[in-house]
Amino acid sequence: MDSTDLLAFTPHRSVVDGVPVYSMDDTTIQPAIALTFRVGRVDERVEQRGVTHLVEHLSLHEFHGAPYFFNGQVGGTTTVFAATGDAEQVVTFARDLCRNLKNLPLARMRREVQVLVTESQDHLPALQSHLLSIHCGYTRYGSMAMPELGLAKVREADVRAWAAAMFTRENLAVWIAGVAPEALTFDLPSGSRVPVPEPTQIPSLQPPIFVTKEIGGVGLSALTEWSLPLKVAAMACQHRLHERLRVREGLSYAALGHVDRLTSRMGHVFVGSDCVATAADQTTAALLETVSAIATDGHTPDDLRHGLSATRRTYATHSNVSEILNQWVHAELVGFEQGTISAELDSMEAVGPRDVAAALRQVMDAALLIVPAGCEPTGGRFRRYSGPTASVLRGRTFYKQPAFLTFRARVNYIAVNTEGVTYVDDQGKPTTIYFSRCAGMLKGTDGKRVLLGEDAQSIAFTPSDWPDGQEIGSLLDAAVPDEQIIWCLP
Repeated sequence: MDSTDLLAFTPHRSVVDGVPVYSMDDTTIQPAIALTFRVGRVDERVEQRGVTHLVEHLSLHEFHGAPYFFNGQVGGTTTVFAATGDAEQVVTFARDLCRNLKNLPLARMRREVQVLVTESQDHLPALQSHLLSIHCGYTRYGSMAMPELGLAKVREADVRAWAAAMFTRENLAVWIAGVAPEALTFDLPSGSRVPVPEPTQIPSLQPPIFVTKEIGGVGLSALTEWSLPLKVAAMACQHRLHERLRVREGLSYAALGHVDRLTSRMGHVFVGSDCVATAADQTTAALLETVSAIATDGHTPDDLRHGLSATRRTYATHSNVSEILNQWVHAELVGFEQGTISAELDSMEAVGPRDVAAALRQVMDAALLIVPAGCEPTGGRFRRYSGPTASVLRGRTFYKQPAFLTFRARVNYIAVNTEGVTYVDDQGKPTTIYFSRCAGMLKGTDGKRVLLGEDAQSIAFTPSDWPDGQEIGSLLDAAVPDEQIIWCLP
């Protein structure tokens, strides 16, 4: 199969034990297999963070020392188990993995938890997860950037139940590079396909706004309706930013323009560039001028030429057969339409400038502009985001200091009622978290509690700092369900 054939390649789809299997009947490449389940970090609530990763580790433990390559990886919406070997080893891997998923070595669970905690020390969240946390707070998509807090309290029963619900035949799709072996089987329990959740943006964001975050540069990030013109728009922005900031002005090393399709309806688009702090104002101005120009007039053929050529080169080699197969499997699991690489590139070339401009105007209306501290965008389009406007709850009220030590009785207090809790700091700024919109509560061995709101607000409270600290703690413990209380690891 030559490079042209690869770009136009449609894999063979069969069904084995109720599982869709995509294969490439090519005897010239080494057999490989990937079992992909529709479960990932986006499916975990805050108090569950890490349970999918733990299942992945436990299920692969007994493969230690196997005479072939194998690996596992948990992503945002999928968990993938892959192996490369000969045809017999591919069959063995699939069979043994399914057996392990049904009978996880839970006696080893605490050791694997410690392994995962150690692994996380050097792990930084991906840029996409970091940006989604700004948009989505402590909801499903936003919490992907958080540490794996659920490992502190996870029980064997929790892990067993998660594996039984998520790692089923109906929630699995498979690809095979090479001829599909006849002996292939997938002995897994029955279940149902898990739908991809829709992202929930913090209501108070109200874009277009700018936020101060250190991401190593500047960027525009938006949750918006996914479309092919949006993908073309992101590619055009990346090309023009590269030409201006890297080639002409020397302010950037890498420009980015990318769209992640989150669901069949929604996408997350990011356009931006790295830069040093002293060049942030200049880089921000260039970014906004570039995006505004394309949002007005659309793209040119030159904006697409480099990106499409690079894509063709990327997928024209046998080393990327696995990525092509993975796209078909991913589309099956999450409900996207899927076609050949050539068909998609042809469709992108056919997109008109007006449609691209319209898609980018939609991005501008929904955008967060992310800039480093000290950078102030000009033009007045983006206003500064100062956080949610908090309503102040009335209820059982506790002061941090006796009244005669405070200048005003309206500061440094906590008010708790059946709806939620308000904390007013020593500057008079209120923070309110409603229990119905509480993402979880962290609790330390010293009694410290951190209440997390879905809108990314948090209230930290240490009993020893308050005259009535034990009573406040008891009220919070009673209001937050046990399953949402997360004991912090030492």
